[in-house]
Amino acid sequence: PLWAYSDEFSDDPILLRSANPAVWDATEATMHWAAFFRFCKEKNPSQWDAFLQQIKLLAASPQAATPTVLYPKSKTAILSHALKNYLNYQP
Repeated sequence: PLWAYSDEFSDDPILLRSANPAVWDATEATMHWAAFFRFCKEKNPSQWDAFLQQIKLLAASPQAATPTVLYPKSKTAILSHALKNYLNYQP
Protein backbone atom coordinates (compact mmCIF):
# COMPACT_ATOMS: atom_id res chain seq x y z
CA PRO A 1 0.00 0.00 0.00
CA LEU A 2 2.77 2.49 0.81
CA TRP A 3 4.54 1.81 -2.49
CA ALA A 4 1.39 2.64 -4.42
CA TYR A 5 0.94 5.83 -2.40
CA SER A 6 4.57 6.80 -3.00
CA ASP A 7 4.38 6.02 -6.71
CA GLU A 8 1.19 8.03 -7.10
CA PHE A 9 2.80 11.14 -5.64
CA SER A 10 6.12 10.59 -7.39
CA ASP A 11 4.33 10.55 -10.73
CA ASP A 12 3.22 14.16 -10.21
CA PRO A 13 6.10 16.35 -8.96
CA ILE A 14 4.23 19.55 -9.86
CA LEU A 15 1.52 18.64 -7.34
CA LEU A 16 4.17 17.93 -4.70
CA ARG A 17 5.90 21.24 -5.43
CA SER A 18 2.64 23.16 -5.21
CA ALA A 19 2.07 21.93 -1.64
CA ASN A 20 5.27 23.65 -0.42
CA PRO A 21 7.46 25.12 -3.18
CA ALA A 22 10.36 26.19 -0.97
CA VAL A 23 10.75 22.76 0.62
CA TRP A 24 10.26 20.93 -2.69
CA ASP A 25 12.89 23.09 -4.44
CA ALA A 26 15.38 22.52 -1.61
CA THR A 27 14.68 18.78 -1.71
CA GLU A 28 15.15 18.65 -5.47
CA ALA A 29 18.45 20.55 -5.25
CA THR A 30 19.62 18.14 -2.53
CA MET A 31 18.78 15.15 -4.75
CA HIS A 32 20.85 16.65 -7.59
CA TRP A 33 23.85 17.28 -5.33
CA ALA A 34 23.56 13.77 -3.84
CA ALA A 35 23.64 12.24 -7.33
CA PHE A 36 26.68 14.35 -8.25
CA PHE A 37 28.55 13.28 -5.11
CA ARG A 38 27.68 9.60 -5.66
CA PHE A 39 29.10 9.93 -9.18
CA CYS A 40 32.31 11.52 -7.86
CA LYS A 41 32.73 8.84 -5.20
CA GLU A 42 32.21 6.05 -7.73
CA LYS A 43 34.49 7.46 -10.43
CA ASN A 44 37.43 8.48 -8.23
CA PRO A 45 37.39 6.87 -4.77
CA SER A 46 40.86 8.08 -3.74
CA GLN A 47 40.03 11.72 -4.48
CA TRP A 48 36.70 11.24 -2.73
CA ASP A 49 38.50 10.09 0.43
CA ALA A 50 40.83 13.12 0.24
CA PHE A 51 37.81 15.39 -0.17
CA LEU A 52 36.14 13.89 2.91
CA GLN A 53 39.28 14.46 4.98
CA GLN A 54 39.34 18.11 3.90
CA ILE A 55 35.71 18.86 4.68
CA LYS A 56 35.93 17.29 8.14
CA LEU A 57 37.92 20.37 9.14
CA LEU A 58 35.17 22.82 8.09
CA ALA A 59 32.39 24.24 10.23
CA ALA A 60 28.94 24.45 8.65
CA SER A 61 28.36 28.07 7.74
CA PRO A 62 26.04 29.83 7.45
CA GLN A 63 23.45 27.93 9.38
CA ALA A 64 20.09 28.56 7.77
CA ALA A 65 16.53 27.89 8.81
CA THR A 66 14.47 25.68 6.53
CA PRO A 67 11.75 27.70 4.76
CA THR A 68 8.36 26.79 6.14
CA VAL A 69 4.87 27.38 4.83
CA LEU A 70 2.18 27.08 7.48
CA TYR A 71 -1.26 25.84 6.52
CA PRO A 72 -4.46 25.59 8.55
CA LYS A 73 -4.79 22.32 10.45
CA SER A 74 -7.53 21.07 8.14
CA LYS A 75 -6.22 18.51 5.65
CA THR A 76 -8.89 19.68 3.27
CA ALA A 77 -7.45 23.19 3.34
CA ILE A 78 -3.95 21.88 2.58
CA LEU A 79 -5.13 19.76 -0.32
CA SER A 80 -7.30 22.58 -1.64
CA HIS A 81 -4.38 25.02 -1.50
CA ALA A 82 -2.02 22.55 -3.21
CA LEU A 83 -4.55 21.78 -5.91
CA LYS A 84 -5.17 25.49 -6.54
CA ASN A 85 -1.43 26.07 -6.92
CA TYR A 86 -1.14 23.00 -9.15
CA LEU A 87 -3.89 24.18 -11.47
CA ASN A 88 -2.36 27.67 -11.72
CA TYR A 89 1.26 26.46 -12.12
CA GLN A 90 3.11 27.91 -15.10
CA PRO A 91 6.74 26.78 -15.51
